[in-house]
Amino acid sequence: MNDINTLYTCYETEQTMTKKDWFLYYLLNIDKVEYTDFISWFHDMRKSGVLEIA
Repeated sequence: MNDINTLYTCYETEQTMTKKDWFLYYLLNIDKVEYTDFISWFHDMRKSGVLEIA
């Protein structure tokens, strides 16, 4: 089940965090011109395989 407590690992940063923590990562580190909202960014990262369920 993909809920708020599911852990996701990023192969680029080697970090494992919950979706809530990835949201904070997005707010602090992601270019808002390229990705104007978290949902678009998260979906793209999952689709491309950058973020995988841990």
